[in-house]
Amino acid sequence: ILAVAGTVDGGLGISITSTNGSDWGNPATIDSGLSGIVPSDMVYALGRFLLLSSKGIYVSTNGLSWVNEYSATGGRSIAYGAGQLVAVGSDTLVTSADGVNWASEVVPAFTDDGINVHMMGVAYGDGQFVAVGYHVGDSQIDDIVLTSPDGTNWVQRTLDSTNAHGLYSVAIGDSRVVALDINGTAYVSDLLLAWTPASTGTSNNILGFAANAA
Repeated sequence: ILAVAGTVDGGLGISITSTNGSDWGNPATIDSGLSGIVPSDMVYALGRFLLLSSKGIYVSTNGLSWVNEYSATGGRSIAYGAGQLVAVGSDTLVTSADGVNWASEVVPAFTDDGINVHMMGVAYGDGQFVAVGYHVGDSQIDDIVLTSPDGTNWVQRTLDSTNAHGLYSVAIGDSRVVALDINGTAYVSDLLLAWTPASTGTSNNILGFAANAA
């Protein structure tokens, strides 16, 4: 298990490792490849660590030496499945089969001019990617749900909610998709056709969660 922390003052970041999630080793200073970044998400796939950050996507095989393989700002979430990596962010959805070569994908939610699209979370499970976020236009916030079987071909889904507050994260498990909004409301769907709101017992801003997709 690897945890990474960057710095906003231009200094070197640190990495911490654990074999069980309970006992952690001493922090190790990472090289200047991560100087001054703000990490947002990380995944291990294809034999390497992939870190999504404020300055792009960084790749490492050992957690200490990092290479910036894709320069972009505003990245929020990254997932791996079906032989593809998918990373999302503000007006951004990119894919890669090797973690080195990345391509921007055209998705339905990005085609309206003048609308600020903020993709906040992406997950893979049950044979599909699900990406969530929101767009802002004309003083209105509308939630966005996108699905894809391969990371390249995307379909925009309808979220049955009249009180959109901005979806921030998503997880897939037990043949269900669960998305959380900024106010702590969960939306649950079995087939991505109908969504059922569910209370999490808090109105706090929940930025992330996970499920066992097996």
